[in-house]
Amino acid sequence: MLLRSAALFSLLVVGSAATAAAQAPEPPEPPEFPPEEAPAPPPEEAPPPSEQTSLPPEEAPPAEEAPPVEAAPPAEETSLPPEEAPPPEAAEEAPTPGADEETDGGFEWPTRIGPLQFDIGIGRVRFGFATQLRLALETDDIGGGIRVDSVAASIRRLRTTLSGRILDDRLTFSFQLNSVPGAFELIDMWVDMEVHHLFRVRLGQMKIPFTRYRQQSFTRLLLVDWSDSTFYFGAERQLGLILHDGPSAPRFSYSVGVFTGQNRRAAHSRGLAVLYGERIVSSSGASNGTGTVDEFHPEVVGHVGHGSADFDTNQMSNPNGTRFQYLVTLSGALDFNPTVADDYFGRVAPELWLKLDHLSFIAVGYLGLIRTAVGDQVAMGTTGFNFELSYRPMKLFEIAARYARTHITENLSTDARGRADDIIAGASSPEEGAALVEKYADVGALWADNELTLGFSFFLIGNSLEWQTDATWKRHERRDGDRDDFRARTQLQLAF
Repeated sequence: MLLRSAALFSLLVVGSAATAAAQAPEPPEPPEFPPEEAPAPPPEEAPPPSEQTSLPPEEAPPAEEAPPVEAAPPAEETSLPPEEAPPPEAAEEAPTPGADEETDGGFEWPTRIGPLQFDIGIGRVRFGFATQLRLALETDDIGGGIRVDSVAASIRRLRTTLSGRILDDRLTFSFQLNSVPGAFELIDMWVDMEVHHLFRVRLGQMKIPFTRYRQQSFTRLLLVDWSDSTFYFGAERQLGLILHDGPSAPRFSYSVGVFTGQNRRAAHSRGLAVLYGERIVSSSGASNGTGTVDEFHPEVVGHVGHGSADFDTNQMSNPNGTRFQYLVTLSGALDFNPTVADDYFGRVAPELWLKLDHLSFIAVGYLGLIRTAVGDQVAMGTTGFNFELSYRPMKLFEIAARYARTHITENLSTDARGRADDIIAGASSPEEGAALVEKYADVGALWADNELTLGFSFFLIGNSLEWQTDATWKRHERRDGDRDDFRARTQLQLAF
C-alpha cells in the first residue's frame, strides 16, 4: 500500500514537471555569428538629398521636380530662314576639336547674346532682334568726267522676329518685320510642318531656295553686305509653297517649290528690270499692299546638294579650323510666263563650298535666260560668278576677300535698247518723249559689272556683336567707256 502510494506520487510529480516544461517559453536561438563576429548595428541613415534643406522635410521639393536646364538649340534648328535668323548657336561657339575644355574658373568671354525664348509647354517661342548701324563713303563716276562723292550714316537693317518650334519641332513658324523708318515691310511670314522624317512642307512668304549662298543669314556674311551679283540673280522672297528635307544639310539635301513668280522685295534679283530701264519697288512694303500679288505666273524653284556629313551650312566662316570639308549644290528656277523686262525665264546656279583649317572658300556661278521683249524669243541674258575667300586665325578676328562679275549679253542689251526705242517712239507728246529719252538714256550701254572687295571683322561677342569694315572697287564696263566707283564701309551689328 505504501509502495503504491509512493509510485502514484512520483507519477504526479513527473507529470507536473512535464506540463511546466511544455508551458515555459523556448530559449532564444544562439546568435548566427560568434560575439566577436557579430555585425555592428546599422548607422542611422542620412536623409535623402531632397530633405537636406533648411525647410522642414514636408516642404522640401522632391529632387525629381527640379526644373531641367534646357540646352540651347543647335544652329540648324532655327525656324527662321538663315538670312534673317537672329544668330543661332553657331559652330564658333563649340570647343575646337581636341582642345582642352577645362577652364581655370576665371571670366569666360561670351560668344553670343541670347536666345530670348520662352517655354510654352508644347514647345518654345523665340523673340529675335537684329540691327546694323553703317557709315559709308562713296565716290561714283557718272560719266562725262564727273564724280559724285557722298558720306552717309544709316540704320541698314532693323529686324524683329517672332518664331516658334512646337510639337517636338514638327511644326515651326516665323514672322519677321523690317522696322527701318521709311521702309517698314513684311520680310517673312510662313508655317513649316513635318509630314515625314524625309520631308517637310513650308507655306507663306519666304526666300526661294535658289543657292545655298543666299540662304545664309545676313548676320553671318563674310563682308559688310551681299555680293553685287545677287542683285541680278537673287534669290529673293516670294509667296509660295516648298517641299524640303529640313533646315540643316545632311550629306544629301533638297528643296523644291512653286511660287507666284513675283519678287516681294526690291533688294535682290531685280537687276534685270534696271537693265531695261525700269523702276523697281518693294511689293512687301506697307505702302504697296503687303501680301498683294498683282500678277500670278508660277515659278518652279529647286535646289539639291551633297557634301561632308559634318559640314555646317549655317556658318560661312571657319572659326574652329576644321579638317577638309566640301559642299556641292545646284539650283534652278523656271518661270513659265515671265513678265518681260522684269523676270528671268530661267536661272541656273552651281555652287562649291570648301573649308580647311581656318580657311573658307565659296564659289557660285550664274546663268540667266530671258524672254525677249522684241520678237518674243528665249535667249541668253546674263552670266556671272561670285568668289569669296576668308581666313579666321582666331575666333575674334577674320579677313575676307570677294571678286564678283556679272556679264550682260549682246542679246539682252540689243533687246533692252529696242524696247526702249519703241516706248519712246510711242510718246503722245514732245514733253513725254523728252522724259522717256532721259529715263532710258543708259539702256543697253552696260555690258559688265565687276566688284572687288577686301575687309575684316572683329567678333566682339560672336556674330551677336560684330564690327565689320571693307573697301570696294567697282568697275562698270560700258560701251561708251568704263567707269570706276570706290566705296568704304564700316558697320556695327547687334543681333540675338
